[in-house]
Order: sequence, then structure tokens, then C-alpha cells
Amino acid sequence: MRRILDQLRPVDLGIVVLATIAVSLALVHWNRIFADASLDFPVIGAALLASIGSVLAVRAGLRSLTSFAVGVVVAVVALAAWYNTGVGDLPGHLVNSWKGLASTGLKIPTTREFVIIPVVLAFFGAWIAVDITTRRRIGAAVALPLTVVHGAAIAYTISSGQSPWWYAVAVGVCVLGLVLLSTVDRPLASERAEAASPDDAPVKIRWRQAAMAAPIIALLALGGIAVNRAFASRDDEAFDLRERLVRPLDVFEATTPLARVKGGLVEDAPVEVFTIGLGNLGPDDQITLIPIATLDQYDGAVWTSTARFESSGAVLTQPAQQGAAGGQSITQVVEITDAYPFQFLPRVGIVTENREGSIGWDPRSGSIARDGSVDNTRFVTTQLLRTPLEDDDPSLDGVPSAVRYAATPPELSDDQVPIFRSFLDDATEGATSEFDRLRRLEAWLQSESFGYNVDAPAGHSLAALSSYLDPEGADDGSVVRAGFSEQSASVFAVAARQLGVPSRIVVGYKLPQPLTAEVDSVAVTEDMIHAWPEVWVSGSGWTAFEPTNVGNQTDEQTARTPAVSSEGEDAQISDLPELQEPVLIPEDEGGQSTFDRFLVPIVLLALPILYLVGLFIAKRIRRSRRRRAKTVADRTVGAWLETRDRLGALGLPADKSNSVSDVADVLDLRDLAPVADQVSVMSPLVDEALFSPVEPAQATADQAWDAANGAIALAKKSQPIGTRVRAAVHPGSIVGR
Repeated sequence: MRRILDQLRPVDLGIVVLATIAVSLALVHWNRIFADASLDFPVIGAALLASIGSVLAVRAGLRSLTSFAVGVVVAVVALAAWYNTGVGDLPGHLVNSWKGLASTGLKIPTTREFVIIPVVLAFFGAWIAVDITTRRRIGAAVALPLTVVHGAAIAYTISSGQSPWWYAVAVGVCVLGLVLLSTVDRPLASERAEAASPDDAPVKIRWRQAAMAAPIIALLALGGIAVNRAFASRDDEAFDLRERLVRPLDVFEATTPLARVKGGLVEDAPVEVFTIGLGNLGPDDQITLIPIATLDQYDGAVWTSTARFESSGAVLTQPAQQGAAGGQSITQVVEITDAYPFQFLPRVGIVTENREGSIGWDPRSGSIARDGSVDNTRFVTTQLLRTPLEDDDPSLDGVPSAVRYAATPPELSDDQVPIFRSFLDDATEGATSEFDRLRRLEAWLQSESFGYNVDAPAGHSLAALSSYLDPEGADDGSVVRAGFSEQSASVFAVAARQLGVPSRIVVGYKLPQPLTAEVDSVAVTEDMIHAWPEVWVSGSGWTAFEPTNVGNQTDEQTARTPAVSSEGEDAQISDLPELQEPVLIPEDEGGQSTFDRFLVPIVLLALPILYLVGLFIAKRIRRSRRRRAKTVADRTVGAWLETRDRLGALGLPADKSNSVSDVADVLDLRDLAPVADQVSVMSPLVDEALFSPVEPAQATADQAWDAANGAIALAKKSQPIGTRVRAAVHPGSIVGR
């Protein structure tokens, strides 16, 4: 060990520090999806441990493969000690962590079963990066392991937000720093310099090598910034590994939840479906409505949900469509009975934490549901109540594109247009603002013009709603518009969309007595089922309205059919469409230009093209500089350097430590006699350029370059097409040889 420590040099400290920082910068992405910053210590610790271990392995004289094997052993032992588990269980932990990161809702708890993937990536990324840098291999190749580390983090988190501007710059600086350090502490005076011993060799930085690496690294950094900017406002379009690896949970109902309202209301013997207890309620809090399902898609026949459920994490982020939140944190405990009819689960406010059980979660709407793997007989969530509207007349402007689709009204038939127009004119007469129109609409539906009767026919298609608004005989005032919450909530939501306001239907339960700090638990029965509309209010998000007046009891009924299709034809309950497979709604449907749609593919296509163009130009510049050097001797030596680099890129023996004649001999032994003959021609020419006391003639340089071109051409023909392509696109001959 003392011998190994004696081999350490000051430059090794710089390599360790830069590699640790370069790998740890991936936390910029990882911390977006984890619940807290306690991920930082294990990731930084793993990178530091790997960097130190890799330097020691190199200074101990271990070859690359042996060093990597040592790294695997160190990682396995460290992980087994950290997990306090057997080595044989680690593969299972890795697989489960990979699946968990791909399928667990955000934010992900910072526990060992989830943290293992970022830790393993940090460890091996740092180990390989340090190994490449310390061994003075291809300098720019240090970017490869770092690209894997950061690429994995970005793939999991790219839809979670935009990287700060300094991120790509910091990564690029670290890579350039490692490239520079890979040239330190070795003889680099000139290609013709010979030192008496390694200890006497001059120590310099090969600035030319770093300069060659800089454009490639800069292109990668600029490409990363361009992609990041392209996805900045297109979260739904960004490539997200989490969405590609694991399908969303299969959460759907046989029929729309809105069709279940009537069945619950007419139950002869009310059946208990769940109990709910709320802790930490404030003295003024009163909870009456318990949402179950949010239905935001209406095709004129049935209300369905576009929710996309995934397994919830321990800490859940603010839903994308929730708007502003406020109020105190409360704890909700729900116990589901066997009679509970939905996969959707009860929730009060915004779910922020899931303490027990396994639930599905829709990060757009905040809805929760059974995940299908367990019964969910009991679960605990910590939630945040929204602050009530403070403004009596809030603005309805500034609707975000994420909910703009919910403002699209269904297409009315020619017969239905005058019915809804007349209803809106009567309901909103005298309104002074858009929000006032909604309040008047709510009050009109609560008036005596609309009777409440649970025995009235069900149905919420446009045809059913038209017969609800304009029943036969209504003109003489002898017929009351009869229905229940299914119709009144649907009419309000459709009318709001006619006014250009995003709306949706919520199916849940309405408690006869509110939950308060004194009475904070209740058994909910099926006959408490209810439906109400919500509209999007700027600054507050989805805001509930109550257009149903249960007190307007009536015995009258209309001749509506139980269910009516969008074409006005009679339909049975079994004909209603199933709740649609969860889908993602684009940020702004129809608002994208052609350029916007093709921006990302163009950027992704341009990156490899820019790389190839940059590499081609760099090779041409290097060749031209060598062929047009100031002295004939330098031009002659340049021919040999060009040959050596091109042979090395093809995988042929052309080591720096060998002379020209040595390389020719090795090529001859490899059955590459034609190439060896051309190299042999250069041997006396290079010796003359290096050791002659007088400047060689120009013919010497011309002859050397002719031999170089011949050797390179013959070497290409001797190799398979795959090797030639790899040599053409690999940056090694530019930045590392």
C-alpha cells in the first residue's frame, strides 16, 4: 500500500475532485423527482469513493479490465453493507429500483430501494471516468461515462422541468478539466524530444489536444442546451423514460361513474361504502363534498375521464391542473368496504403524501384510485385544503394550455342549439362579468324552475339534457323540469363550455352534515352519492359549483328515455362506452405550428451531423497543419504522425513508444506486408528529419507524404467495412493519440 501511495501525484487530487463534481452534477436532474435532498450524500459519496478507488487501482499497476473488476467488487461490498443484505439479493434490489423509478409517482421517496440506481450510476461513472483520465487514454473519451450518467438522469426527469443554464456549462468545464489533466505529468516537449529518464521529462499540458477536444465537447453541451430549451414548454411531448418503460395502471370503470348516481340514490336500504376520518381540521373548516372521480371529457353522449394513473410515491407533487393551493395540512384515513362500487378513491383537497397502502395517482388532476394489486381496505393520506375564493368576482382569463381542452364545447344539433341558447339567455340575463354569469347560471338551476326527483329518468347525453331543459308541454308552464344531480351538473358544465370556460364533472359523495374539528369522521352510504360541476378559475384552479337544489322536490317526471345516444337514439346502459383508456392531453391542441412539431426531431438529427462535420473539419485542419509545417523536417515527421494516428484508429499496431521501423516489423508479422513496405519507406526519411544536422530537401517531405498516403490507403483496404466506419467517426485520432 505504501508503494501505491508513493505513486500518487498532486494531479490525482484534481482528477478525483473534478470527476466527483462532474458525476454529482446529475443531482440537478435526480433531485427533481425525489422527495428531498437526502439523495445528495449517497450519490456524492459513491462518486468520491469510486474516484479514489480508481486512482489507487491505476497507481497499483492494474490493467483496465482488472481495475473495473476491482470496482465491481468494491461496489458490491459497499452496497451489501449499506443495504445490510446478502450479495445474492443485490440484483433483485437493482431490478426493483429500476422498475420503481419508472413506475412510482412523483415525488419518489428517498429510500434505499429507490436510491440504488443513481448511486450505482454515480459509482461506475466516476470509476471509469477516472480510469480513462489517469491512464492518459483518449482524453475526450472521458465524456462517454459522464454522458451515460447524465443521460440516464435526464431520461427519467426531462419532463419534470428545464435545467438551469449553468448545468451544461458546468459539465462541459469538468470534462475539459479532465481532458487537460489527462495530459499532465508526462513528457510532452515535442514529438522529437528525448528525455534521459522519465523523472527528467518536462511536465507540460498538451494544449493542442485540449483544443481539439473543446469543439466536440462544446457541440455536445450546445446540443444539450438546445434540446433542453426545445422541451422547456413541451412537457407532454418530451421523451420521458418513465412513461416509455411502464404502462399506466389499468384503472377504468365498466360505465362512466356518472351513470351510477341514480342507482345509489334509489337504494332501498342504504349500504355503507366507506368511512372517512379527517385529522387536524381547523375550527372554521367544514367538509361536505368528498370527490371520487373527475370526468373531463364529453363527446355529447357520455362524460368520461382522461386521467392517467401511476403508482403513487410517498410524496406527491402539486397536480398540473390543480391551480393555487393553500390552507393547513390534514390527515385523511379511509376504510373501504366490500360494497364500494368504484376503482376511484375518495379524497379531500389535494393529496400530498401517501403513508399507507398502495394507490394509483393521476399527476394531472390529482385523482387517486385503486392500483388493482391490493384491496386498499385502508389508506392514509396527508392532504392540503385549498384556500376558498377570496375575490367575489375573480377573473376567468389566463387559462393554462394544460386545461384548455376542457373548454371545447360539444357539437350541438340544429334542434339543440336554440334550446341551450334560450336557457343561457334566461339564466345569465343581467350578468356583469363572466364569473357573474356562472353564479347566475348556478342560481337559475337551483330555482323552482327545476324540480328534484331521484325517480326521474337518468341520462346526460345532449339529447337527454335537451329534454331536461325543454320537456314536452313546458311552454305553458304546466311541466316542471325534473331531474337530479346528473342532469343539473351536466347542464352547468356544458353551458360553461358554451361560454368558453373550462369545466368538468365530479362524481363523489355529499354528506348530510359537514365534517368539522368536533365531528371529524363519518360513515358514508351509497345514497349520499352526488355529482357537481367544477370550472377553472385563474389563481384558484378547479372551483366547485352546486347547481342542484335537493329541496326543490317534485313528483313530476318527463318522458326522457333512461339513456340517449349522441345521435338522439335510445340506448341501453350496456351500450354506454367504457371509460376510455387513460391518455395524455397535449399542452395546446391545434396551437402548434409546423416548425414547433418538427423542432425536436430537427435538433436530434442535427446533433450527429454537426458532430461528423466537426470531426471531418478537425481532421482536415490537423492534416493540413502537419503537411504545411514551417520546416521540411516537421513536414516529414508530420507524415509519420498522420500515418501513426490513422493506423491506430483502424486498430493496427502504431504505438507511440515504437519507432517507424518497429511499427513496420509488427505490421509485417501481422501479414500486412504491403502496409509494412510503405511504412518502411518512411523510416529513413523520418530518421533524416530527426537527426540530420542539415535541413532535408523538400523531396524528402514529399516522398514521406506519398508513402503515408499509400500506407493509409492499403491499411483501409485490409480492414472490414465496420472497422473503417468506426475509425471515420471515432474522435480518438483527433484528441487522444
